[in-house]
Amino acid sequence: MKFRAFFRVFSFVFFLLLIASGLFWWTAQEKEQEMTSLLPSFISDALPDTPPRFLDIRGLGDPPPPKEKKLLTGEEKISSEQERILAVMIEESPAARPLYRGIEKADILFEVPAEGGIPRFLALFSDLSFPQEIGPVRSSRSYFLDLAQIFSESYAHAGGSPEALGRLAAGEMDLNIDEKKNDPRFLRDENIARPHNLFLLPDMVEEDISLSEQKTPFFSYREDWNAPQGESQERFTISFSTRQHDVSYRYDTKKGCYKRKHALEKTDLCFENVIVLKTSIWLLEDDEKHRLGVKTTGEGGVFLFRDGMLYRGKWNRKEGENFSFSDEEGEIFLKPGKSIFPFINSEKRLTLPVSSL
Repeated sequence: MKFRAFFRVFSFVFFLLLIASGLFWWTAQEKEQEMTSLLPSFISDALPDTPPRFLDIRGLGDPPPPKEKKLLTGEEKISSEQERILAVMIEESPAARPLYRGIEKADILFEVPAEGGIPRFLALFSDLSFPQEIGPVRSSRSYFLDLAQIFSESYAHAGGSPEALGRLAAGEMDLNIDEKKNDPRFLRDENIARPHNLFLLPDMVEEDISLSEQKTPFFSYREDWNAPQGESQERFTISFSTRQHDVSYRYDTKKGCYKRKHALEKTDLCFENVIVLKTSIWLLEDDEKHRLGVKTTGEGGVFLFRDGMLYRGKWNRKEGENFSFSDEEGEIFLKPGKSIFPFINSEKRLTLPVSSL
């Protein structure tokens, strides 16, 4: 009798436990379905018919992939479309300086002496910010062509030296934009004396410029780079030849760039990077126009000004490649933004008010 009574009690308790377990499982399933219904549709639609015991939504809060960078400045780019890069020769004589148009839109300027020590610009523009007009446009030299080929296959100029024109005639540029009589791609402003009145119309050539095959910025950029070997330098002057061609820079702490001051120059130019390259510059033999030769390959000294600091090192460039910059500690990085590259043949042409070379 005692055994039967015990068995009945045990069976009743087991039956109650079985019912409780079933109720607990059913309640848990209802709760899981309720939680799943609260998820966004793009998640709940992807769930299997039988909800899993644990919903893994890791990754939904991960940061977005890094944005693409502009080829000429290293800045973040809103659009992922490929860029069109245009290289333009721009005059820099005293008569041309008050007449600049569109030069403030250039992302990179190479400033290299020509005849008489008067520098000229090779200006590089991206179709992300083409101006309406660019100029005054002037003639080409072979060393400017060397520089242009690093970045673009589209080159605008007005004539040039025999060597430069010969190379262009041989097809060294896919798009050779050379002014011809009544050329619709250019504007001759008759209110300005020649030869300072020629301006390129980018809208007239944009469709002919091929998309750049470059996938990453042309130079190495870092926003927060602050190497220990840098020295404070907020002001300096570059002397190309006579005093009227001296160019001075002063660091603007609010804008974070070096403001350029050049006699008669009315356009406000400010550069995140001023990269002064020391190289060989010589007078060509038997040249009636007294043209110059400029070394653009090999190596030489470099002085990088960024963030109010000066970094000294070396530049290096092989034929067909771009410039690289380094010091004893390793690579030298530019700051994202606009850059200008003045070429000098002696460290004495770079004047530092505080420290000396």
